[in-house]
Amino acid sequence: GSTKVASGRRYLAYNSLGSIILRTESDHNIAEVNFHDTSLHRKRIPLLNDFYGFHVGSLSSSGALYASISTIETPSTVHFTPFNAWTTNAEWTLPLPLGEDAIGVAAGATYCVVANNRRMIRLFSLSGLQANVISMPGDIVSVFADGPVFGVVYHAGYGAANQVLEVRTFDFASGKMLMESRICLSNEASLAWIGFTDEHAVATYDSEGVVRVFSPDFGGSWIPIFDATLERKGGENFWVFSVSMVSNELQCIVCADTKEPIVPSGSARPVVTAPPLHIPVVQTEEKLSNGERDMVRIRTIISQLDAHVDKDLICDCELAHDKAALGVIKGLLEQNNPSRAYEVAERIMTAKALEG
Repeated sequence: GSTKVASGRRYLAYNSLGSIILRTESDHNIAEVNFHDTSLHRKRIPLLNDFYGFHVGSLSSSGALYASISTIETPSTVHFTPFNAWTTNAEWTLPLPLGEDAIGVAAGATYCVVANNRRMIRLFSLSGLQANVISMPGDIVSVFADGPVFGVVYHAGYGAANQVLEVRTFDFASGKMLMESRICLSNEASLAWIGFTDEHAVATYDSEGVVRVFSPDFGGSWIPIFDATLERKGGENFWVFSVSMVSNELQCIVCADTKEPIVPSGSARPVVTAPPLHIPVVQTEEKLSNGERDMVRIRTIISQLDAHVDKDLICDCELAHDKAALGVIKGLLEQNNPSRAYEVAERIMTAKALEG
């Protein structure tokens, strides 16, 4: 979610909530927080004068988290600005030990995650209380967070052509590891983005333009759900920052002849594009292929959801799945293919749809 400096500006963080823009001044930087939906965040966040040289940042509904790398004069420093503090002096700044550099940060609902160059994850509460320190088995590549859950990507080995990366996700409150998996990447590709979908599943986007989402099915597998090469034109590059399986779209900024967006001047904002997801089923008759694609996508969503917590969403997904299934059945019967139609009927999830 960050970009390189261009014309004295860069995105320190960019996600579905908003952005942190870092502007370079003569003797310091200025960090500015902007929300996409100002109706949800009416309180304006004051500008932050950065004298540390922040190089990574993270934006959540709870606050903005920043970190710098060490210099000859100053240590690597972590700073957190809460958005809804109930007391004054709620901001906190913490220098890291000598020889330690913060290389990644992630802000969650009730915690802050700081990854360093010594393969460690430091966990803090929103008030700055040191909650835990975790060592990882390889060099850390990325950290990301969503509500109560955070994830860590690290090198599990070094290949000649392909990165060997693994991801683990954790629940901060319970301290439990929720999943662990080797990340799937396209051949000779690198990891370009990782985060949680709107349904709280881990999703990746690689340098070849393929988006994959983790599913617990088949012992833990990665489902390809989008290929940018089928959508982009000419020298376009898709800079992904959000994925929604339920809405059947990803959100990205389309960059012309550049790999990442440049911060617009003034109050202008980049144009966000939302192309539909496209699970690569074998194309037969268009209506049937689209129905089969929807069935696979929705079953993948349901596999991620908690039957107790997400009961209403599961019901909605089951209805959407069966609507697609009935369309496929109708098309197959029109093609005089009752055996395949019967197999689709076996996958129907609701009694109402089965009766229909």
